[in-house]
Amino acid sequence: MRVHTQRQQTSLCQDSTLFRSHTPPTLAPRLPPRQLCRAISTPCAIASPAHLRLTSLTFVCREIRKMAFKLALVVYVVLQFLAFFSLLVGIPLDMFRIDPSIRFGGRVCVTLWGAKPDCRNVKVGIDVDTRWRYCPTRVKRFHVAQAFAVISVFVYGAAFLFGLFLLWCCSAFRWVCLALNIVGIGTVCVVWVLMVKVYNTEGEKCLALRRDYVFGAGFGLFLFAWVLDIIDIFFLLLPLEAKQDSESTKSDEYREQE
Repeated sequence: MRVHTQRQQTSLCQDSTLFRSHTPPTLAPRLPPRQLCRAISTPCAIASPAHLRLTSLTFVCREIRKMAFKLALVVYVVLQFLAFFSLLVGIPLDMFRIDPSIRFGGRVCVTLWGAKPDCRNVKVGIDVDTRWRYCPTRVKRFHVAQAFAVISVFVYGAAFLFGLFLLWCCSAFRWVCLALNIVGIGTVCVVWVLMVKVYNTEGEKCLALRRDYVFGAGFGLFLFAWVLDIIDIFFLLLPLEAKQDSESTKSDEYREQE
């Protein structure tokens, strides 16, 4: 009996030992968020209300800048179209027309291509070479102005076309538009400067046009297109300045987070 009792106690001890070996290990206590962050060596920054307000204000400012970029490009495209259209309309119109104070002047006018007895007519009555055949310098100025006027139409048209591309797809076209606008300023400037020279310069056999003529509608449209081209350059440069401001704002935010 005593041996049997010892065997039962030994089996009970073995069963209890086996039970302890199969019990699941106790889970480690969960660390609070701050202690957990410290455990993985990551700073646990809690955003303050002031920081949240600053972040939301920065987001709003960034969205306003994006809208300003888009609006500037829309204004550029509209102004560039007006400049292009002004050149198209102005190139066949009168650079000079007879002074209204002259009683019997009628509707005589001078275009880039020659003189018209009536400005309402589309066809030129006398071409430049015939009208000023004794003034070779004046004829040469008219020919140069004609060439630069045609070049200006193509340059302004290309600037308008690339402006549409800039508005809807690729921002890299801004540099193309900027280059075209700078070229357009030069080409149109050549046209109206030559016309001013023709208007004021006298030769041995060439009377200055200022005696009997005043500047016409075509000359005014060329000047108008030239001014619009200058304004367009400012709208092209505006997104560049705003983009630099937004990049500096992002860098400041990154420094604050660090």
